[in-house]
Amino acid sequence: MKKKFRPRPRGLLAAGVAAVVVLGFLIARPPDLARRSDQLAVEIGRALAQAGVRTGRLVQETATLARAWGGTYRVVEKTYTTPPKFSSDAFVRDLARRLPAQGFELQRVERRQTPQGIVTALDAGVRRYHLYRLTLQEPGLGGGTAPGMQAQSRWPSPLPAPTPSGRPKVAIVLDDWGYSRRLVPDVLKLNRPVTLAVLPHQPYSTAIAQQVAGSRCEVILHMPMEPRDDDYPREPQILLSGMPAAEARQMLSAAFATVPSAKGLSNHQGSKATEDAALMQTIMQELRRRRLFFLDSLTASHSACEPAATAAGVPFAARAVFLDNEETPEAIRRQLQELAAAARRAGWAVGIGHDKRVTLEVLEQAMPQMERDGIEFVPLSEVVG
Repeated sequence: MKKKFRPRPRGLLAAGVAAVVVLGFLIARPPDLARRSDQLAVEIGRALAQAGVRTGRLVQETATLARAWGGTYRVVEKTYTTPPKFSSDAFVRDLARRLPAQGFELQRVERRQTPQGIVTALDAGVRRYHLYRLTLQEPGLGGGTAPGMQAQSRWPSPLPAPTPSGRPKVAIVLDDWGYSRRLVPDVLKLNRPVTLAVLPHQPYSTAIAQQVAGSRCEVILHMPMEPRDDDYPREPQILLSGMPAAEARQMLSAAFATVPSAKGLSNHQGSKATEDAALMQTIMQELRRRRLFFLDSLTASHSACEPAATAAGVPFAARAVFLDNEETPEAIRRQLQELAAAARRAGWAVGIGHDKRVTLEVLEQAMPQMERDGIEFVPLSEVVG
């Protein structure tokens, strides 16, 4: 009869001690703080965007480097003013729910009443590491900012200040320029602000940007991004979901070289790529470095563009209406009416069409009447915020 194997107590004790040491090391070891700091900024940016606190309300921002375990990470501080009907209680509850789900902690919440309104300060981080301080200024009846908080722009920006007319503003963006320039004279004939979204690396990308220079048109880069439909025709230089940040930055740099006068960037296709938070973060960091804005064409149901733009402090706008998905004059006129209605509701709206003759013909007919009805046409750069 075989004897049952029984481990020696000394071996068990040694194994137990080793397990405790390893477990203690894993618990004490800090997370990748550089990566977690960036992720926290994106998550808070997403919460701000959903609460209606747009990038245009950013009044102060700092980022300092801290050290831990031989590495460095950013500690971000941002101050925003809040829109009307903003509820700080609801916002704090939302953060207290969403941050732990991503492995973060809401470490401190402090409110104080000032002559200008309520100031709410929140600290967030991971474990004992403080990574982000958010200050929200809720103006009282007298408006203004909190004491000692002087408003400042995100960067010294060449973007024009909004006109004080009070009229609803509409920005018309026409996509997909670069294959031909035969319709450029038709755009110039409109003699009104129109933004041309130019595809990079096309035969006439640079020529079109140069042709409209000095006119009432402005130019943005219409950057190809990965769609969800694999059968959809793609451009050769396209930003892909999961692409390494260095490769994405290199591709953006090459694209901007072909549209050197671009004031911003919009996504061409991108129903898959614009849901990739890491890719959007890389894009926004590059736009921040170049001091450019972003237009979300809204081709994805769960776009990560606005939260990433908010986190990076990049001016942002989103499409309200597609003008010419149905290429008939009657359908385009209906879409222009919807665009005007959206502008009256929100104060401004962005309509996206394409470099199609029927679109330009309808715009030539409709724009004067829309102006008589109180609409003001502006460049896209006037409505980003």
